[in-house]
Formats: sequence, C-alpha cells, structure tokens
Amino acid sequence: MNSGPNTRETVRKAYEFALNHIGQDKEATEIWTDYIQFLKAGESATTWDDGHKMDSVRKAYQRAVQIPMDNVKRIWEEYQEFENNLNKITAKKFISDLSVAHMQARTVLNQLQEHLTVLFPPLPPPKLKGPSIYIPRATTFSAGEKALVGRWRIYLKWEESNPLELEEKDRATLQTRIQGVYRKAVVRMRFFSEIWYMAYVWNINQSNDPSLLEAKRKDKKDEALSLLERGIEANPASFLLNFAYAEAQEASKSFGDVHTSFTKFLEVLRKELDELESRVNFSPPSSQESAVAVDRTDAPVGWPNASSASQNSSQNSQTSEGQPPKNKELVERRTEYGLAWIVYMRFARRAENLKSARAIFGKSRRDRWTPWQVYEAAALMEYHCTKATDVAMRIFEKGLENFSDEAEFALKYLGFLISINDDSNARALFERAVNSFSPERARPIWERWARYEYQFGNLEAAQILEKRMSDAYPNG
Repeated sequence: MNSGPNTRETVRKAYEFALNHIGQDKEATEIWTDYIQFLKAGESATTWDDGHKMDSVRKAYQRAVQIPMDNVKRIWEEYQEFENNLNKITAKKFISDLSVAHMQARTVLNQLQEHLTVLFPPLPPPKLKGPSIYIPRATTFSAGEKALVGRWRIYLKWEESNPLELEEKDRATLQTRIQGVYRKAVVRMRFFSEIWYMAYVWNINQSNDPSLLEAKRKDKKDEALSLLERGIEANPASFLLNFAYAEAQEASKSFGDVHTSFTKFLEVLRKELDELESRVNFSPPSSQESAVAVDRTDAPVGWPNASSASQNSSQNSQTSEGQPPKNKELVERRTEYGLAWIVYMRFARRAENLKSARAIFGKSRRDRWTPWQVYEAAALMEYHCTKATDVAMRIFEKGLENFSDEAEFALKYLGFLISINDDSNARALFERAVNSFSPERARPIWERWARYEYQFGNLEAAQILEKRMSDAYPNG
C-alpha cells in the first residue's frame, strides 16, 4: 500500500471519522488499538516530526483510556508504558492528570456490563457457518418483552445521566456517546415504539440548545423528525409515534403533512380492525361476547334500536356494512381507533378552524369503525367552542341512533344535559334510557339521575325515584 504522507493523512481522517461516530462504544477497543498502532508506525524524518508523532499517539491514548470499553485497563497499561519510555518525569504528571478519569471509566464499565448483560444476551450458535446475527422480531407484548423495554429505559436514562461525569467542555463527547447508544437501541428494539420515542425526545431536546447556531438547531430537529418517521415505518400502528409526529409537524406549521399523517394512520388502524374482525368471524364467540351482542329488539317506541339503525342509509357511519361484532378485543381496538379521530378533530380545530374539524367529523361518520366516543367529543367541541347547545344535542341524538345499545353513551349524554341545566330533556332521556336497557346495564344511568334528584330535586320526586329503583333492583 502507498504509505506516502497524503495517503496516511487520508487514512488518519478515516480513523477519526469512525472514532467520532463509534469511538464511545463499549466494543470499540479494537479500532482504538489499530488507530494507535497506525500512529506509532508513522515515519518521522526529523526531530519535529518525531515529536509531532508522539503527541498524536499521546492524544489518542488519552482519549481512549477515558472510555468505558472492553480492555480499557490494558490500554491504560500500554499508555503508562508509552509515557515512561519517553520521559519518566513528565510521565508522572500525564498519568496523574488522567488517573481519576480512567478510574471513573473502569467503574462505569462495570455498571455498563451489568446493564448490557441483560439487554444483549448471548446469541444461539448459527446453524450455518458464519457469525450469529440478531434480527429484531415483531412484538408479542409478553411479560418478558415488557420487562426488556423497562430495562432498556433504565439503561438509556442512565446513559443520559452522564455517569462518566464529563465536564461542560466535553459536552460534545457526551452527546456523541448518547447518540450512539440511541442508534444502537432503535436497531435492537426496532418494534418497540417507546424506545423510538425516547430517542426522539432526547434529540429534539438537543435541538433546543440556545448555544447552537440556527442552522445546526434545524439539522438536529430534522434528525429528530427523521427518527419519528423511521419509527413509524417500523411501527405504523403506534399511537405514541404518530401523535408525536403530528404534533411536531403542527408545531412547524406543516398542516398538510399532519393531515397526510392522520390519513395514513387511520388507514393502518382500519386495516387492522378489518383483519381482526375477519379472525373473530371465523372463531366461535364466548358466552360473554354472545351476551354483549344481543340485539335490542325489545327497545320501546321512540328509542332507536340496533335493527332500525341497520336500516339507515349508506350515509350512516355505522351501518353501511352492519354493526361490527361485539368481541371484547375488537371493542377495545375500536375505542382506540376513535381516539385517533378525536385527536385529528382537535388538531383541525386548533390549527385551522371549527369548519375543518366539522369536516373531519363528517368523514368519521361515514366510517363504520367509528365508536361513540367520537360523537361525544364532537358534541362537546361544538358546545364549548360555540355554546351551540342545539348543535351539540343533535350530534348526541344522532349518536343515539347509531349506538342504541351503548348504555355508556346514553349516560354521557345525560351528564351533558344535566351540566347545561336542561332538566326537561335530561328527564326525557332518562326515561327513554332506563326503559331501553336491562336493569344491570342501566344501573349507572339510574345512579346518575338519582344523584341529580337528591341534590337538586324535591323530596317527593326523590321518594318516587327511590321506589322505582327499589322495584328495578329488588336485591339492592
């Protein structure tokens, strides 16, 4: 190989580039050793050249012995030998100045090994010749995986706490170290959104450093946003990452990107719900799920039931394809899906205007997976933003048509009417509701109305209500 000065300088820069990115890694011992040997092997034609070479070797040693990496003790011993061979008098000063930092690195190395032993267990031997390779697998949310995420969080926070006790002048070194740790974390824990979010938060906090130039701050913000984008690519159904990304884009006034983000997110969730529904339809329901799915054909006149709801036009958000089955997991996932619509509506009202939020609510009504919580959120938004109680009530009433078997929605509507002091409509809703659900499901509605009567009604009304409740619940 050509060993001329220009070639050696190119190689030196390549080493420096690599060390600036991975030099703080626990397993960087080999590259540090190679670099030091490369510097030692340099030719020196003059005394000045020889002194310059020794300074370069010394600086490399001094950087390496302060890093908690494998065999750092051996590098320290080599450094001591190097200094003593040059000058025993100056060696004492150099070694003394670095002794505290080196011992701190060895202490941190012991702590680091305790963390990493759990996070990086030995890989099984490969079936074919070659090194073992770790490939991240999709999460199953098992107890073991949850514990692993917890250990990663502890480790990452430990790294952020600056266990090496680096001074302010070495802040760049600390940032490089933590940056490298997070890069390794998101590779190892690719399918765990919490780790991606922690990496994003740390990076965005670095971008808020007032000492940075505006261009540098922008670069760091872009890097943080890129982490969210890659995290969403790995975890497209993550509420945490999608909401964080939408919030970041909203903060930068990129409203079009927020709309695109929510649209994609809802599509992903909708696809998952369709797939889950298909699996549910192919498996026999449990007795509990069958009981929940009973059609309310015994609802009295004036209270919309599930049968009538299913006959509404295709504009009805819940019925163009029929009500989804009442499987427990499906109900929970559907409620979570509604949260995405609600947050989307709130963004539109906050960043644009109420008209935009109404348009999004209109889209949600045409979605068969939209749960009743979206109707409640839309009604409350109308009331609190415009004081239009009539509009809010129309939304609640439309929700009753679509969710006639949801006692909790009726309870929310009743609470709203009581809160705006609409006694007559609240009383009418109470009468409709308690006659539409079984006593067991209607109990929260009875209790809510009883609390209202006890606090604000007269004695006669309270006594009549107590008698009715006693008849409805003879066993208490």
